Amino acid sequence: MSMRLGKIIRLTRELRDMSLEEVAGKMGYTPQWLSNVERGTRVPKLRDLLRLAEILNVSPAVFLARDANELLKLLAAGRQGGEGEAAPWRS
Repeated sequence: MSMRLGKIIRLTRELRDMSLEEVAGKMGYTPQWLSNVERGTRVPKLRDLLRLAEILNVSPAVFLARDANELLKLLAAGRQGGEGEAAPWRS
């Protein structure tokens, strides 16, 4: 079963221990905007997805995960580079 984009964003944000307010503030949006995205009532623009990936320190590919197992694998792959190192998708 495919995961919805908003659910993936929320799970990723929660796994990064970041609040709605923190992420939305870094994006220049209100927490309500991000809440709407996570609930699936608003579709983010591509530039917003790229900014979310940057803020959450994940590859944009994370947002294309088909299920929870794939999401966790993609997130784990992003951590293998070690703390402080540039993410492989940013080189």
